[in-house]
Amino acid sequence: MSMFLRTRWVVVMVVFAMSAAACGGGASTTSTGLDSPSNPADSVDSSLVSSDGLLTVILPSGVDAVSVIEAGAIEELDGLGQSVRAYDLGPDGSTFDEPVQLRFEVTADEIAGGVLVVARSTDGAIEPLVATIDLSSEPAVVVAEIDHFTVVELRTGVYRDITVKAPARIVVGGTVPVDLQIGLTSDQVASNYPSPDSFSVKEGANGEWSASGSVTGSGPGSFVCSSVGTGSVSYSGLIIVDYQLVIEEGYRRIIEASADPGRVFSHPSEWIVQGPVRDATANVECVEAATEVQIDDQTCVNFTTGEYTNECVLTEGVTVSGGDFAAFTVSVDGPIGDGAEDSVKVFFVATNSDGEMVAFECGLGQGCIGWFGAGFASLEADLPVQYSASDQVWSFSNLPIRTEGSDLILDVPPGVLADGSATIPGGPAALIEVTIFVENGDFLSTTRLSIDGLYDGLSP
Repeated sequence: MSMFLRTRWVVVMVVFAMSAAACGGGASTTSTGLDSPSNPADSVDSSLVSSDGLLTVILPSGVDAVSVIEAGAIEELDGLGQSVRAYDLGPDGSTFDEPVQLRFEVTADEIAGGVLVVARSTDGAIEPLVATIDLSSEPAVVVAEIDHFTVVELRTGVYRDITVKAPARIVVGGTVPVDLQIGLTSDQVASNYPSPDSFSVKEGANGEWSASGSVTGSGPGSFVCSSVGTGSVSYSGLIIVDYQLVIEEGYRRIIEASADPGRVFSHPSEWIVQGPVRDATANVECVEAATEVQIDDQTCVNFTTGEYTNECVLTEGVTVSGGDFAAFTVSVDGPIGDGAEDSVKVFFVATNSDGEMVAFECGLGQGCIGWFGAGFASLEADLPVQYSASDQVWSFSNLPIRTEGSDLILDVPPGVLADGSATIPGGPAALIEVTIFVENGDFLSTTRLSIDGLYDGLSP
């Protein structure tokens, strides 16, 4: 049976509005006991302020001999955000029946990536501290409590921000499913940080959802595309982020054999982190219902023999929907694998205003490959098509196809020939062919769609 290492972060955020406060940091110095006249730290009403002025320690009654020394970051947490500041509270190992309150001053930028307060426990392990953000003070402070003296640290940059996840387009009358997801920085992604899909983000008790434009409703389950056009869904307020890392036995052995396995296995099982929800809005395009497109003809060729055959996966149906961008849904009559040779592709051929041919082949994993002119010169142009595949249904969205007068138009982006010999300005081109290719290395099935059927499906 595989063993699992489960790491779970619970994150609590709150939307706020505040200006960033400039907080400087001094060199590592010591603030000794309250009863020492030589103590450089300020103390008022059983409180002690660190020499850099950024941590206030509220002491229980009767505690009078303490020290606050600026310390280095907790090494085991390298890679989990960044250390903001750390302090060694002493005498080390002192314990209290009534907890000591820690008040870390923070800026808006420090809060923006989520703030985390951690400490060494009495047995030397890493211990997360329950913390809250107090926005009523200026500057804001992160408040935590601890019942013993040890090294404490404030960290930030655990994530980038929280956003609303919703489909790019929904048919008018359809429900708009929404979710909250965590964002990561490019550096986090490059360093194999857990992907956004690894985090489960839930709304908090005081969270508020709203909708605008073509989307109406008051919360998840009630949002609906009520009219053709663009709408948006937004969220603000408290959220809870739950992350769970599962390491299988094989990978566990690799970590244990690594130079520093403690950096993985020393992480505590629960994290309490706070931060704001920023830009938590998703735009949704509400479109007319998809229309089934007529298939003009289909063929299938066996790659080995070069002969036509009926023994291959064929396109069973194609639907198209319009809006600011078009979308195709291609249904096939058998499963398509996930190998390098298994694919469903859409091929477009159009002529521009100069009578030059422009063609693109778009597919999952390859993007859009372009050609230009009668000689089919390779064309490098950014066609913004998006793809998804589920079972026997393949979807192509964000297609720059529209109707204009009696023509079906492909809006060609500017590009350059691959050999650098010419620049192609782009612009509208009249579509003359749209073909679906399905292949798996053994066969190629070709389905040519009706241009008139596409035109009817995209007409307002």
